[in-house]
Amino acid sequence: VWTFVTRLPGPTWVDHHPGYLMRGMAYFPLSGCLIGTFVCVFFDLAVYTMTLPLTIASVISEAASLWITGAFHEDGLADSADGIGGGWTRDQILKIMTDTRLGTYGCAILLLYIIAKVELIQHSGESIWALGECSGAGPAIIISHTLSRLTAPMLVKTRDYVDEAGPKYKFYSFFVEAKHLVTWHRVIFATATSFAVAVLAYGVTNALILIGGVISAVAFSGRYAEYLLGGVMGDYLGATICVTEVYLLTILTLLTQLENHKEFFLDLVAQFTQFQNGSLTYHALIDEIHSDDKKAALFRFAAVGVFTTIWCSCVGHPPVFVRESVAANEETSEIRIALANNTIGEQNENPPSTLDGTLSNE
Repeated sequence: VWTFVTRLPGPTWVDHHPGYLMRGMAYFPLSGCLIGTFVCVFFDLAVYTMTLPLTIASVISEAASLWITGAFHEDGLADSADGIGGGWTRDQILKIMTDTRLGTYGCAILLLYIIAKVELIQHSGESIWALGECSGAGPAIIISHTLSRLTAPMLVKTRDYVDEAGPKYKFYSFFVEAKHLVTWHRVIFATATSFAVAVLAYGVTNALILIGGVISAVAFSGRYAEYLLGGVMGDYLGATICVTEVYLLTILTLLTQLENHKEFFLDLVAQFTQFQNGSLTYHALIDEIHSDDKKAALFRFAAVGVFTTIWCSCVGHPPVFVRESVAANEETSEIRIALANNTIGEQNENPPSTLDGTLSNE
């Protein structure tokens, strides 16, 4: 596992075999803890010894992370973004993901990922080390690297593994057969390791919140993988680790302001309760929302989210599995049926010519 997820050499007698890697997924969080410790040393050195700004220290720590891992998971993030962003059918998505070239979606998501990670780390502040009461960037780096790698054994155990093509298919194709080696007791061991590290850093309550965050990320990521790909694969696992890192850093940032957020939501719930009881009129509720910037921003976000969801449900693309069957048959009548059943209804029988041409060519 150590020679797989890092660029550091291992002993010559270690066999780099996919079966060993599957069994070793129980140690993914432990390897993440060691990587996070390596990275946070650079951050503390830059802040305390070299007295550099927090932003520069964050950049140095991220550079250390990219060096020791060889940007291994970031490569999966970029490949997944290219495939999911540029693919129309499941076969197209998988084909693009196994392409070694980097596309527009990959470049964009890497920029967003690195910027978000650097900003969240510098916002955490200087490292404060205290058993069960840690704070600052150093502990956050260790926890994000540790718990994000818990997603890999969980996804491999709970989802099918896709037989991928590409230049590394001989290695990764074995994962389809070796998937059963990731047993539940190995997943439990990985979870216990992650929880123990989180408790040592932040205490039991925050550790439970962080583990819950990881489980929610695994549930969403696994369901999305089943819908798009029919299961998980190497690049997608790496992408999930990267996204979960940012997700955990965001949770840790929110936990530092928990009291403010708690007061805000309790006040919001109280106002809506008064509105339902009739003690607060509709106009008074609207005035209250518009007078508070936080509530107004939340209201606008909810409105945009609802509108976007309704719009995509009514006029969006048909599901991936429908597009897959339509593209395979290459028949215009089936395109009309798929679009009629999933998007615009019976009143529009002629799909756009560009869509027709794209699917027919495929």
